[in-house]
Amino acid sequence: EKEEAGGRISWAGASRALQRNKIILRGVGLVTFVCFSIALATAGIYLRSYELQFKIQQLKDYVLVSNQPDSACKGSSDSEWIYGVWESFMGCDARQREDFTHSDKELFDQCVSTHEFEREDHCQRGKEIRILVFNLTNPGDVVDGLTPRMVELGRKRDGGPFVFYEDCKTFDTEFGPREVQFNEHCYYTYKYPETEKEDLHQDIITVNVGLMEAIGNSDRQIDYIVPVVWGTLALDVLDATTTTAEDFIRGQLLSFSWPNNFGAHFLGEFSPKPNKAGFSARDNAGRLFKMVLDPLQEFCMVNGTRYDRNQCISMANSLAMFARRYYESFQTFRISPYGLTFKEGAGLFVRTKVGDQLGYYSGHDDPLSAYLYPKKVSWGVVRSKTQVEVNAEVQAGMADSQNGMLNPGPIGRSSVLINTIEDLGSYTMY
Repeated sequence: EKEEAGGRISWAGASRALQRNKIILRGVGLVTFVCFSIALATAGIYLRSYELQFKIQQLKDYVLVSNQPDSACKGSSDSEWIYGVWESFMGCDARQREDFTHSDKELFDQCVSTHEFEREDHCQRGKEIRILVFNLTNPGDVVDGLTPRMVELGRKRDGGPFVFYEDCKTFDTEFGPREVQFNEHCYYTYKYPETEKEDLHQDIITVNVGLMEAIGNSDRQIDYIVPVVWGTLALDVLDATTTTAEDFIRGQLLSFSWPNNFGAHFLGEFSPKPNKAGFSARDNAGRLFKMVLDPLQEFCMVNGTRYDRNQCISMANSLAMFARRYYESFQTFRISPYGLTFKEGAGLFVRTKVGDQLGYYSGHDDPLSAYLYPKKVSWGVVRSKTQVEVNAEVQAGMADSQNGMLNPGPIGRSSVLINTIEDLGSYTMY
């Protein structure tokens, strides 16, 4: 019913109609929200399922490694997976295995060839070894028992660390379902070739690692190493005669039991001169000292003649006296090859080049350690090795371990294991 009053139109049932329509609108909105939520949930479940399926396929790709190129290795040609862009073949098992056998330098060169304009973003040179060494500035004070003063030594221009690229290459590689066994040899390259000479040719005074190694591996018989090396050398350098040798020996043991020509026997057994013992002089002296230090030994053989225990001890003491005469004659002169004087601890310490001490070059000479080990010694921290050297070390280490000997070198082939979820898709080296 409409009523006109003062120009206004009134509708008596309008309020009830609005209330009824409001309820209907709420119902429609609720139904719409529920439907929209169901649609979103369905889409979320579908997307989550797709992501889960993708992860499962990815895990299968990592765990179930195939010996042959799989579907992820397909490219424009049959061999593109070998040299193509790495990002295009990340899921290719064959590419992963191929790259594992290459060194960092080879992978870097390959990356540069495939990313000509993006090499800075995608290509990394590989592992860097950063080294700072410490130089002993007061070796003479240390010999006298005072505190050593150590100074950090780095690059010549800025004092920064010496940096080397480490490029390791595997060989004799054998892949299994969950592991890979291999041998590996590494070679090192100095990062700053333009300053290599001024950096690595700096002098450093440090502990003679050759002597330490010889002492540590001498079966606790450390007393005879210096007399063996320098005692035999003194017989040559000091030009010892038969009379001089006999005087030294008789001074240790005054006895009428000495046979004729025992001085000539002594020089013939222990002098390194070519017409005497030659290269076998040190080995002969070593056997003499081992006999003296063994209380169960009653005699020794010197130049084919048998001597009793007291006479052998007298000869050993004479070698020690010749050694002392030799190195004390260098009170103010540098002893070669240590580059230090006797008062500065030549032999105990050594002055050498940084590159030699690190092992980047051939190493420094050490006649003391050369009695038991190679003449060239170093820390070996950046010493490059060949496949032949690594194979020899592995075989020696395996032989020593089977004999129950403690050997710091490798005892067998290296292994890479894939045995945890965190390691999937990567290699963990042991």
